[in-house]
Amino acid sequence: MRSRPSRPRRNSPAGLGRVVAVHDGLLGLGAGVGGVSDPRNALGVLGRGRGGAVCSGHARAFKLLCDAANVPCAVISGWASADGSPVAPGADGDSNNAWNLVDVSGAQDTSPRWVHVDAYWDATCDGWPSNHAYLGLSDAEALSSCHLGARVGFSPSCDKSVDVYDALDLVAWDAIEARLPLRRVRADGHIEMRLPLDKEDLFRRVAHDVGAMAARVWRRGVSCQLIPERRVLLCRARDGRRKASPPVGGAFRQRGRVARPLAPTTGCRSA
Repeated sequence: MRSRPSRPRRNSPAGLGRVVAVHDGLLGLGAGVGGVSDPRNALGVLGRGRGGAVCSGHARAFKLLCDAANVPCAVISGWASADGSPVAPGADGDSNNAWNLVDVSGAQDTSPRWVHVDAYWDATCDGWPSNHAYLGLSDAEALSSCHLGARVGFSPSCDKSVDVYDALDLVAWDAIEARLPLRRVRADGHIEMRLPLDKEDLFRRVAHDVGAMAARVWRRGVSCQLIPERRVLLCRARDGRRKASPPVGGAFRQRGRVARPLAPTTGCRSA
């Protein structure tokens, strides 16, 4: 069960909390790939036979929930690459991914603030809890995360991102700074954090240290997963109590488009 450490801070966009609630509620249904007659339909996520929606099904279900919550939202189609190759339109012009544009301003008397949200890429296909790595992206961040929108029809500018991790006080520059958030979720045994470190080797070293800190704070063995292009670390406690210092480094997995010296997560992104 995913932890909910706090509500977004007061200086966050007014509508962010509602968008996060919709996002977490959708991913909490545990929808994944396979099992329904039309995996592109929102019912693949929300219906009785849920568990079979692909990216377009998630995007449509996300919009359906946003509409019910009075959150302006649109579905965008385009191209995505999960293996690190440059993202570009296919030769036949058909898109291979769908996600959402959401207005997080939350007030009718303020200017809209549109951001990208890919609930499908945030969904978990290998037993990990859901995360927020692809929630609140600007156009530039979406492109750097291998999302290229078709930009036809409704296409507002997403010129400024929203840092969900900062809003939820889940940003750490080192393991010492991560100790307090880790203590807050000790009972849950799961956390996701952003480590905003530019250098890849430093990011990995701090991620290793945070994983070791999690094992000490939770007093259990810990497994970790990296989403390097978003500088996000996921940690979860293993079953059982800690008997000795766990091999945290050997427990790391990662997904994303950066070169993978460790075993990659597979089968999670099928549009």
